[in-house]
Amino acid sequence: MGFEMIGAIASMAGSMMSAMGAMQQADAQAAQLEAEAIRKEQQAGQERAAAQHKAEEKTNETNRLISEQNAIYAASGGGVVGSAVDVMTKTRGRGALNSETALYEGEAKGRSLEDDAAIRRSAAQSAREAGSMKMFTGILSGVSGFAKPGSGMFGGGGGSDFRYAGPSYG
Repeated sequence: MGFEMIGAIASMAGSMMSAMGAMQQADAQAAQLEAEAIRKEQQAGQERAAAQHKAEEKTNETNRLISEQNAIYAASGGGVVGSAVDVMTKTRGRGALNSETALYEGEAKGRSLEDDAAIRRSAAQSAREAGSMKMFTGILSGVSGFAKPGSGMFGGGGGSDFRYAGPSYG
């Protein structure tokens, strides 16, 4: 086996190692993105739970306020009639709005975090696909270098100089 053949084999082995490295790098990037997506989904659940807790606090706060109003009106001797009922009705309406607003804000934050998670999952898939393409082109490069005229494989006559002309994904 001549030096040209050894060189061609070494070149092909180097191309294969480079291709495997590209795939491993893509897998690592994809795993990181998947982990971030999981974290975002967990945060979304936490935001919703916190919003639920906040809404319950707002409801309890409103009920306490209405009870205080009721006690004040009853102690004044006028009872809970007329304008007192109007005030308590408005208080209940504001309390319900505050509670619903807390739920809405939590849901909006949760959806935003879930959207971020979906984007990260898509990026992870793109990283895997790009890694596969880099691996494929690395292998083709190694094989085409091995089969080049003068490489020792075919003794220097004829052949082609193959170059991948497809789209670049990375």
